[in-house]
Amino acid sequence: MSNPDDYTILWICALTTEYVAAQTFLDKEDPKPAAGTIAITDTNAYTLGSISGHRVVLAVLPIGEYGVGSAAGVITHLIRSFPNIKIGLMVGIGGGAPTKANDIRLGDVVVSSPKDGHGGVFHYDFGKETQDSGFRQTGFLDQPSTVVRTAVSALEAKHIRKGHHIIENIKGALKENPRLKKRGYACPAAESDRLYKSDIVHSASEESCDTSCGTGPTKLVARQPRDDEDDNPAIHYGLIASGNKVIKNAILRDELAREEGVLCFEMEAAGIMNRFPCLVVRGICDYSDSHKNKAWQGYAAMTAAAFTKEFLMEIPCEDVVKEERLSVAMEQLTNSVRDVAAEMERIKIANASDAVTQWLKAADSSINYMRAIETHHPGTGEWFFRSAQFGEWKAQTKSFLWLHGMSGCGKTVLSSAIIGDLLSEQDCPTIYFYFDFTDKDKRHYKDMLRSLLLQLYHKSDIAQAITLDCYNSHEEGHRQPTLDQLKDTLGFILEQLQGVTIILDALDEAQSINEILQWCRNTHNAETLEVRLLVTSRTQVVNWPCEEDIVPLQLQGLDEDIKFYTRRRLHSEEFEHWKGQEMLRDEVETTICEKAGGM
Repeated sequence: MSNPDDYTILWICALTTEYVAAQTFLDKEDPKPAAGTIAITDTNAYTLGSISGHRVVLAVLPIGEYGVGSAAGVITHLIRSFPNIKIGLMVGIGGGAPTKANDIRLGDVVVSSPKDGHGGVFHYDFGKETQDSGFRQTGFLDQPSTVVRTAVSALEAKHIRKGHHIIENIKGALKENPRLKKRGYACPAAESDRLYKSDIVHSASEESCDTSCGTGPTKLVARQPRDDEDDNPAIHYGLIASGNKVIKNAILRDELAREEGVLCFEMEAAGIMNRFPCLVVRGICDYSDSHKNKAWQGYAAMTAAAFTKEFLMEIPCEDVVKEERLSVAMEQLTNSVRDVAAEMERIKIANASDAVTQWLKAADSSINYMRAIETHHPGTGEWFFRSAQFGEWKAQTKSFLWLHGMSGCGKTVLSSAIIGDLLSEQDCPTIYFYFDFTDKDKRHYKDMLRSLLLQLYHKSDIAQAITLDCYNSHEEGHRQPTLDQLKDTLGFILEQLQGVTIILDALDEAQSINEILQWCRNTHNAETLEVRLLVTSRTQVVNWPCEEDIVPLQLQGLDEDIKFYTRRRLHSEEFEHWKGQEMLRDEVETTICEKAGGM
């Protein structure tokens, strides 16, 4: 019995026709693996053998299943059963894309080869969802290993000098398997290789092309017969398009050949190369147009298989042994895909963030915060942080506190110190807004709502999702939200998050104060919300129903800050020349505190 660990080359076929052709080119066929050595979940069909010293696994997709998804499924199971696979080959038939520059004919071979720095295969979607354009490129797939690419280059050079042995090898295979001659694996008559002009479309009827389309010179593309100096079949190296639908459209074929340099279309390679990079070899059985038929499929499968055998003969066995196992490459590719997906998600979020920021047009309150923090002297305001009112307010998740005092007494600096304290200690979001009569974007109720909403957007995934829903419902930002929509969106977010702290500074500098206060009342009183609110203003601008929530900034506390600040300044290096003159320092300190009057 064969040992699955001995096999290093994977040769995948999509169709039974391709599988039969591959089997005919094995130097020797091996017995099946012993029972229990294949993964229990692996239901794939395999033929094991050797070519030029390489141990090869031939795998075929289940009958009736082909395309990207089915090929990917084969790989997932196969790697579990044959863990030491080093090189992957996807060999079979495909539809050609002939042009004046690329004289591709039936029976020719196309080999995936890197183009413009990309791998030799790119993935496309072709179907109802892209009817307008018919075709959507979804990205180039990775190229095979250096060992594989080196062997391809060496074989191409050898064929240029000496020609290939595809015809001889096919004749030898058919001699050993004569039954295949009558089953479509021999070369069809040359006159059956007809390339119709792109505007000649085969009708949906079952009639032959001869009957439906005709064979006159106005219907067919004129091509010179190949002579003895030409390779026949020819081998073409370049780009293969792999997707989820059969291409039967000559106009689209020509467009892709012209714009992308596509030589061939097929349906399985993307499913494999999304898992790990491999070499794709296709024998041309039709021209990717409406004139498809199966007459050339067997022979095209033979030419692809014959080329692949020559390719394997070009790779030294010892080079394959040194290669990394494809299971490792698959894992690395999976990790790479995850990284790319994460980066794409990050870019998507960043783009959405930019769009929402531009849509909300919120004023930046952090400017006011940073300006105030820069003027805050360490140690001042401690009297307030030690107060019972602040302690009770901070200890609850649903509370209200209103600080008021005369102009210039340091309310904004104190509120900024409170914000800094909350930002450094609490997990729950803290958001804030500074009303500022000198800034036209920081005066109104709507300005406050926009700013608070944007801050929450950047602090919470929940807020982000809700805000994006609002953004999308406004024609992805092409319509501005109304005041009520802003208020409702912010309210819904606060209801979902719970425990948010909101600081509103200098309420007396706002316009529409009554509207803002009503919002504060509604937010504080709502049974479904747990919000901690703190408001500052010059004076108690309106009556608040709960007197215990109102804290006038007492002169005693402010004088303590002034005294603390003055003393620190007088004992700094700035007044080093007063060293030893304590009476003078005390006199200056007392005079300043008396004159300040809490300012």
